[in-house]
Amino acid sequence: MNLPLSKANPKTVWAWSMSHKKVTLLILIAIGLGGYGIYSMFGSTMGAVKTTIGVAKKGSVISKVTGSGQVTAITQTDVTSNVSGDIDSVSVSAGQEVRAGDALARIDSKTAVKAVTNAELSVANAQIAYDKALKQNGDQADGSSVSDLRKAYEKGYDAVTNTFIDLPIMFIEVGNLFYTPAHSPYFSDTNVRSMSNGTDAVTYKYQAGVLFDKSKAEYDSSFADYKTLSANSDPDKIRAFLDKTYALLRDFSSALTGTYSTIDYINTRTSNPPSQIASDKSLLASYIGKVNADVASVSSSITAIEDAKDSSASASLSLKSAELTLSQQKDALTQAQQDLADHTVRAPFDGIVSKVVAEVGNKASVNGSIATIITKSQNVALSFNEIDAAKLVKGQKANLTFDAIEGLTLTGTVTDIDVVGTVSQGVVSYGAKISFDTNDDRIKPGMTVSASIIAASREDVVVLPSSLIKSKAGESYVSTPTGYVLVVTGLTGDSLTEIISGMNVGDQYISSTVSVSTAAATKTAASSLFGGAAAGGRTTGANATRSATKALGQ
Repeated sequence: MNLPLSKANPKTVWAWSMSHKKVTLLILIAIGLGGYGIYSMFGSTMGAVKTTIGVAKKGSVISKVTGSGQVTAITQTDVTSNVSGDIDSVSVSAGQEVRAGDALARIDSKTAVKAVTNAELSVANAQIAYDKALKQNGDQADGSSVSDLRKAYEKGYDAVTNTFIDLPIMFIEVGNLFYTPAHSPYFSDTNVRSMSNGTDAVTYKYQAGVLFDKSKAEYDSSFADYKTLSANSDPDKIRAFLDKTYALLRDFSSALTGTYSTIDYINTRTSNPPSQIASDKSLLASYIGKVNADVASVSSSITAIEDAKDSSASASLSLKSAELTLSQQKDALTQAQQDLADHTVRAPFDGIVSKVVAEVGNKASVNGSIATIITKSQNVALSFNEIDAAKLVKGQKANLTFDAIEGLTLTGTVTDIDVVGTVSQGVVSYGAKISFDTNDDRIKPGMTVSASIIAASREDVVVLPSSLIKSKAGESYVSTPTGYVLVVTGLTGDSLTEIISGMNVGDQYISSTVSVSTAAATKTAASSLFGGAAAGGRTTGANATRSATKALGQ
């Protein structure tokens, strides 16, 4: 009775079915009962949603900023020449480590050496002139015992002293001539008029007497001041007394000359002059000589003082001039020495020679490149967009990896962030620099670096997976078994987000959902059922149900 359906064609099946109608009816009833069984068993779960529940916990949230850039030397300098000339020697090669001040190259310096020698000689001559001017100025200082001014004051005081030694006796003797009749009887007014046969001699006598009285009064006044004077008196006081003495001597000299002329006039007008006239004339002549000598001495002292003052001022000016010249010559020597030093080009800092341009025999020019030096210390230069740049702060730590050095990871610290961004094609970017916490000799300038910077972190806070937090109208929600819960979020990391409020530790949330398709389950069950029948198998309704359940993943 059984027909191998797997080998039959539709016509054969139809013919067989028509000739076995009862069997065919039973088969159709079985199929209907099997389909009803499947529906009864799975109909209530077809199209259901399968959910996974999670529980809020405490954890850490780390926010990172990533970027890429290049390794750069902290300092890179093209060392240039300050002078021009033939390059005599080059002392370094590329890759060589140097210290600050090490010679890199030397430029012909014959002319510079000669300039230094000449400048040294000029300084030596200027030093001699300065030393001489310094001594002279010291000698001419007011307090110096050998100064011309001090000597002039001493000479002036001596002149005054000599004058006041001479004057007392002269004033006494001349005073006797005018006011003591017994001293020179012929000099009375009556005898003068008689002997000269007129009044002219009396007039001359009166004129000489007035000058004598004036000079006598000046003497009396000056003598009082003289008694308070000494060689150690204030120089200005000595100078003032010299002027006063000079005036006194001039007046007294005029008085003596007038008196002598009056007596001589009397002598020439009388035929028998008394012998006293000759002795008085001789005395007066000697006094005139002394007074004139004193006048000359005092005048010379005054002139010496003024000249000495000029000498003192001149010595001071000469010292200043010599000091200025010496300073200028020293500056010239310093410049010559600097010029000579510039003929040796030296490293400005500790570092590594990255390139040498100079060659022996070539010409060096002013500001011409000799070599390039970089510091051994390096950092990383990166560029960030404006959103990431806003998260950067100096002192943040970073992990650094290198495209050229597999497996190498170093830590670094953010040291610099641009204050002003750079705009390129409408995009704003900000540069930042990261210093290495440790060095590695394998790292070279120009290498590409990837940086992961820890911008912020939160420890021991309530966290949820970032993917489960939904936003709408500026608010955040989390799906829970009882519905959606409004939450306030904090820091967002790579996968977790800080929950500030809305959920606590232990609160449940829906971590995932899976929708089961009815059509798919039915198709699977039917395929299994008919496929088994078509193959001539023995699959029953119960077996089909088990296959559908397996297909749904139950």
